[in-house]
Amino acid sequence: MNNPQKLSPPVYLIPKVEDIDGKKIIYLQIPESSQVHSTVGKIFDRNYDDDFNITGNHKLVEDLYLRKSNSFTESVIYKYLTLSDLRPDLISRVRKLASIQRSGHPWTTMTDDELLKSAKMYRKDFKTGEEGFTLAAALLFGKDEVIHNILPAYKTDALVRVINTDRFDDRIEVRTNLIESYDVLMDFIRKHLPDPFFMEGDQRISIRDRIFREVVANTLIHREYLNSFPAKLIIEEQQVTVENWNRPFGHGLINPSNFYTHPKNPNIMEVFKQIGRADELGSGVRNVFKYGKLYGSAEPVFEEGDVFKAIISLPKGHLAGKGKFSFGMEGALTVENDTRNDELNKLLDTINDTISDTIKIRYQNIIKILIKSPGLRANNLAGELKVSDVTIRRDMQKLFKQGIVEFKGSKKTGGYYLSFWKLSDKIASDLQVESLLQQQEQNDLMQDDLFQVTDKLLVSELCRKLSNGSWSLDETLRIVKARENKYWYSTFQNFYDALKEAASFLAFVKTQLPEKIESFTEGIENYVSEWYKADQYYRKFIQLFRKTNQNRVLKPLAQKIEKVYSNHWLLSLNNEWQAVVNRLEKWDTENRNAQRRFFNTHVKPVLSKGQRLFVIVSDGFRYECGEEYLRLMEKEKRFESSIEYAFTSLPSYTQLGMAVLLPNKNLEISTGNDDVKVDGISASGLAGRKKILKSIEEFKATAINAEDFMKMKAAVNGILTKNFTIP
Repeated sequence: MNNPQKLSPPVYLIPKVEDIDGKKIIYLQIPESSQVHSTVGKIFDRNYDDDFNITGNHKLVEDLYLRKSNSFTESVIYKYLTLSDLRPDLISRVRKLASIQRSGHPWTTMTDDELLKSAKMYRKDFKTGEEGFTLAAALLFGKDEVIHNILPAYKTDALVRVINTDRFDDRIEVRTNLIESYDVLMDFIRKHLPDPFFMEGDQRISIRDRIFREVVANTLIHREYLNSFPAKLIIEEQQVTVENWNRPFGHGLINPSNFYTHPKNPNIMEVFKQIGRADELGSGVRNVFKYGKLYGSAEPVFEEGDVFKAIISLPKGHLAGKGKFSFGMEGALTVENDTRNDELNKLLDTINDTISDTIKIRYQNIIKILIKSPGLRANNLAGELKVSDVTIRRDMQKLFKQGIVEFKGSKKTGGYYLSFWKLSDKIASDLQVESLLQQQEQNDLMQDDLFQVTDKLLVSELCRKLSNGSWSLDETLRIVKARENKYWYSTFQNFYDALKEAASFLAFVKTQLPEKIESFTEGIENYVSEWYKADQYYRKFIQLFRKTNQNRVLKPLAQKIEKVYSNHWLLSLNNEWQAVVNRLEKWDTENRNAQRRFFNTHVKPVLSKGQRLFVIVSDGFRYECGEEYLRLMEKEKRFESSIEYAFTSLPSYTQLGMAVLLPNKNLEISTGNDDVKVDGISASGLAGRKKILKSIEEFKATAINAEDFMKMKAAVNGILTKNFTIP
């Protein structure tokens, strides 16, 4: 063992001699080495009870060195990674979560940079002198594009394979930071897995969340990220399997009563511990074994190897969606042909995890009573539960603060009710209503007024069908109209309005795309009568899409709208219009609708009558915006309003466009820059325009920035409007 020609580098061992039954036994304790050793020039790796020669396999040798490395890959320094590549909102969120876990947590008073250094997200390598943010910083707090640049293959593939076992029933690919990856994966678990009723002592706990909180955190914390093997979370009918690449410190099954732990990414783990998403090493695994057998039909399995694997058994018959559901006239939910009828009553009796794990049994009974008899007063509840009015009022105050109950009506005649949206979301989650709804006919979905997931499904389906061209404007408007008087409509109004604008735009382009424009006049008249609507539908869709925070459900439709608008509508219209312009002998600036004629056509006639006039100039105020503004003014029923178009002067740019609105006889574009002179006076800036207006002898006119005008007090505004005919 100490001969470097046999074993390199050598291993220095101290043998122990033991006397057993009169015989001498030489005992050698062989520790796991932190180095890679070669035996007579060959490198071996162990797999269970066998040794394999991997000398010629560079990938396996590299993996072996990686496993044996004394450094953690989370600590790899990226010297060009800066604070601007990280998300400050995530750092703020971690700071807040840490303060919830521990009052007065030191991170609450630190700057972002100080917090990151405190969490060891920034380090210096004293061997090389390199320093900077680490891979852990990028994984925990990095922007998505930064993470993808560093780790192109990084992802967690979450799948449901229950009905369609060849492919999947549902799937998400999670490629974002570890903080939000945890949220997304836990939401996926809650969406697809049941949470059976379980009492620990006198408290209800969620054993589903207790188990998968640890499993999800484990696959995110202890993964070997420099390997391209994708992590997987697969939900099947009888079990959940989680796999991720690993740097093993042993091989085989983990025994909860006799195992020791090695942190794979200790800095990432420490951040998860500080925000309450991980326990001390070993305690989380023990909890999974503790609750796993209670949750499923078999004990959990943890297997250590190059691929770390966890298998969690599921409750029998957990698959939702085997029957249909309905609500009776009195609001009682019934589930037909579903194995979970009995669980519903338990759910309604114990709807307490929406408040906290420490809620008392009395709170559960209050909720149960209000489900059966909504509108009871405090004294009624006190009588039912045989407690004092003071106790009930204190209980109701706590439930009210949690959003579980609400008081409706007057103090004398009103009563307590369960908050509808809390109850609706809870039932939808526990009964996996989304899976049930996906089997319903669309016309049945349109009438549902109970679950907000209904609107999510309808919005998603409308978006999909509009994107692939299989849905019409009339069909879209019919569905949106049917939802307008439903409970959840206001929550999804921006989505529905965006779908209406998208459907209107696609239908309009399909029927109005110009094939040929015969003349200048025809092009103008067609635009102001019809074609402007394409620009209007497009703008309104984009506005609404932004109001939804560019929600990913609408993204495929947004991409289609952008493509149709740019490549079909604008390209076709611009080509035809350019052909008309090419045939013109001159650009008619004497036409009454020419931009240069604005003052003589629209301003001078009003002033000649001794009337005062306000002119509001807005750069980029398109005709379609003006048309919408006109309709808004007409709704006021206090104004007479009309709209006329104007066509630009050439060349078309802002400085010239502003200048030609002023009274002018001669216009001159300066050589070498974009400055425009009106009758010899520069029209550049507010000062230049004031000077030109002041030069008009027959009228008193001035110019002012809109922001300055709005900041003026009423008295100053009055003086301004009194002293000028064009203020």
